[in-house]
Amino acid sequence: MAFFICYKEYCIPLSSPKEKHLKMKNDIDFHKILDDKGKIIGVLDINNMIPVRKDLLKRVDISNKPGDLPETKRYKELVSNQLNYCRKNQDIIIKKANKLYKMTKNKKVSKQLKHRCLNWEKLESILDRFQ
Repeated sequence: MAFFICYKEYCIPLSSPKEKHLKMKNDIDFHKILDDKGKIIGVLDINNMIPVRKDLLKRVDISNKPGDLPETKRYKELVSNQLNYCRKNQDIIIKKANKLYKMTKNKKVSKQLKHRCLNWEKLESILDRFQ
C-alpha cells in the first residue's frame, strides 16, 4: 500500500495476523485486513510506515504459475486477497495514515502513540540525502 503525504510517498508494512491482533481494534495506527467472511488475513502497521522513493519500488508478480508449489500458490492467493482488501479500502487507510502523520507532526498525539510511531521527519531527511 503506497500513498502520498506532503509530496512524499510512503509504504505501510503488511504483517501476518497474530493472536494478539484478534483482541485489537482498528485504530489510527493499526488496521485489520479481513477476508469476505470477516476473518483476519493480515494487518497494516500504519505507525511503521516508511517514506520510499517511487523509482525504487518494484512490481511483484503474484499470479500463479504452472510450476508453483501448493504452499506458494496459497501464499500468492493470500497476498492477492490482502491486496484486494487494501484496494477496496484504500480511502480509509490513506485517510488514517495522513491523519496520523499530521497529528504526530503537529505533536497532537499521546506519548504512547508517539512512541509506537517511527520518526517520519528523520526518515524523510535520510531519504532526501539519497535522491
